[in-house]
Amino acid sequence: MDLLLFIILSGAMYYYLDKIRTGKPLPKIRSLAAFNAIEEGVGRAVETGKMVFVESGFATLTRGQFAPMTMAGMNVLRYTARLCAERDARLQFGATGTEILPLAEGIIEEAYKVAGKGDEFREDMVQYFGAGFAGNMAEATYMVANGCACLVMVGAFSTSCLVLLGASRRSGAIAIGGTGRWIMMYAFGVAADYIFILEDIYAAGALASGDTTVITTLAVEDVLKAIVLVVSVLGSLLALAAVDFISFIKL
Repeated sequence: MDLLLFIILSGAMYYYLDKIRTGKPLPKIRSLAAFNAIEEGVGRAVETGKMVFVESGFATLTRGQFAPMTMAGMNVLRYTARLCAERDARLQFGATGTEILPLAEGIIEEAYKVAGKGDEFREDMVQYFGAGFAGNMAEATYMVANGCACLVMVGAFSTSCLVLLGASRRSGAIAIGGTGRWIMMYAFGVAADYIFILEDIYAAGALASGDTTVITTLAVEDVLKAIVLVVSVLGSLLALAAVDFISFIKL
């Protein structure tokens, strides 16, 4: 069974990589309301003169389970920064960990250069507010004190993310966010205006990056999900028919 899955996934990866090589169209990613709302939030920031505040949670590339969520957050940061640069909206990236600071700074600087406004980039667009809950409290205070029109949160988050979401309410900001951690989805469901539900953050990251490799990886993951779904349904049917599913697979 493991060998069969490996063959199927390898075949799917080859199929989509061949599409890239030959210039054929890749699978389309469905439209996400939360992703589209980022542009609305940036427009609101321009109209009100308030800032767009971006936060990516744990923001780590060394802790395996959180690294993909962080990369999705970085891709969304790149997209948001580009919109802010193009429309002259105030941008602030807040971090509660130091590991991601150089990457975030490079992403924002690149976005401003691509928009032809490299001279408008400032290093203080990226700030470290402190670790954990205390850092989120500092970010929330900063948002309320300086005015926030849009809060964008994509990454791995803990319960302290509610502090930021609450601050967005006090600031009258549009709150857009989501995480790959199912245990934290309640926070965004309760307090965010637009939500990325679990794996939506990876789709948002792919949309933001426009990277064909990222889109291909997402497509292969969907193939794997389809296989798991088919096997699950088949196993359920065989169980109802009193057939030993493990023995059936070995056949």
